[in-house]
Amino acid sequence: MAVNVVIAALLSPYVIRHLGEAQFSVWTLALSFIEYFWLIDIGLRSSTVKFSADFRAVGDNAKLTDLVNTGMLYAITAGTLIALAAVLGSKYIAGFFHIAEPAFPFLISMVGISWAFGMSMSILTAVLEGFQRFDVITRVWLAGTVLRSAGTAVLVYLGYGIYEMGIIMFVAQVLMTLLTVMVFSGIVSGIRISVRRASMPMLRQMAAFGAHSFKILISTRVLNQSAPFLIAYFLPIANVAYYIVPTRILDMISDAIGRIGMVTTPNAAEMLATGRSDQIAQLGISANRYSLTLFAPVTVFLLVYVRELFTLWVKPEFGVYSAALIPVLLISATTAAGQHNSVSILFGIGRHQRYSTCLVIEAALNVAGMFFLLPRFGLFGAVCWSVTLMTINRGLIACLLVCKELKLSPASYAGSIYLPPLSAAGITAAVLFALKPFLPGTSWGSLILAGVILAVVYLPLAFFISVSREHRQKLLGYLSAYRRREATHQA
Repeated sequence: MAVNVVIAALLSPYVIRHLGEAQFSVWTLALSFIEYFWLIDIGLRSSTVKFSADFRAVGDNAKLTDLVNTGMLYAITAGTLIALAAVLGSKYIAGFFHIAEPAFPFLISMVGISWAFGMSMSILTAVLEGFQRFDVITRVWLAGTVLRSAGTAVLVYLGYGIYEMGIIMFVAQVLMTLLTVMVFSGIVSGIRISVRRASMPMLRQMAAFGAHSFKILISTRVLNQSAPFLIAYFLPIANVAYYIVPTRILDMISDAIGRIGMVTTPNAAEMLATGRSDQIAQLGISANRYSLTLFAPVTVFLLVYVRELFTLWVKPEFGVYSAALIPVLLISATTAAGQHNSVSILFGIGRHQRYSTCLVIEAALNVAGMFFLLPRFGLFGAVCWSVTLMTINRGLIACLLVCKELKLSPASYAGSIYLPPLSAAGITAAVLFALKPFLPGTSWGSLILAGVILAVVYLPLAFFISVSREHRQKLLGYLSAYRRREATHQA
């Protein structure tokens, strides 16, 4: 995910400069629309992560076989429907949203077929998550991401456009699908892929768990993907780019840090299945606090240098329009960074029903508010509304729900998570604001130096304030062992 953030930081402004805000917005709209096709998943992927972790923990290979084959049959069927819907409906979609760009129907078709391949193999990836084999998942993902990103950069450099970008996305997805099949067959042994092992009882069990995950999936898609279309409907299309660039960067950084939640969910499920439920509370505090510790320096740097960064990084227009949104967006992003793993724990222990309902309400209120606010108060007013809803739901309510399930004090739980990293961040922000007259951030050298100072101030503070004594000792032990290995190797 760190690689993805770096690639996005380099590739997005490069594509915008070569293709312009309008073409970039069309490309973004195609990607946003196809995300809705993931609704056909109906929550089975999250069920697969949960149950594969359970079956692995108790050694039930027969049920694991039924789980894989049932999920695969459904996923392949759903993927085929996605491809057909994208190809046959692309022109109607373009007409419905009044998008006159000739490339848009082609992009809908090509990106839809690419997502269909991903959907077909999503069950295998979910099982690997349940087995906590994030190492191989990462390698497969990196291979596809590097191919897609490097291919896009080369094509744009050679003068090609969004047609060819759609093709390279398809090629990268096919590669990821083939690699997923290869690594799955090498890791998950004793599983025979056969349609006959797919069963209706297993599908019902998966659907019963996935029903609430499906509500979350619907709500997340609406929250993440409806905004670009509503902005394009009510405002000039260039506003889509002004909105997408800052939100995408924050989402990618949040997602990179939130990947800790991929580990948290199967760990919580395994702890519950093996009678170690008393450890789940500490898991939640540590994982959330360290996620926020990782995100806090991003908050500090953007608060101090957001306008200068976007002016240099993309275009001066983005330094005006996009930079104005960042301070507001950081409120919800920072709050959610401290509770992402609380949601993951709710999934792991199978108690995410209430949260799914809250997310549905958030999505409905968000869309209704955007319909009202965009034509009256513009992009900034709509973003303020979205941030308010997200902060309440994914910060406050998520905290209250997990504390209720784990029988914890919400004030104590939230304090243990937020106070240490935010204290370190506050001190660091004060130092950067004091130095800004001498480091105005009007050049890359000035911004880089400011980033170095941020790291020099924040990292020691975070290490001693945010990291527990036990984990500090472990980190120092790992460092000492690494140095000994290096010294032995050099000798």
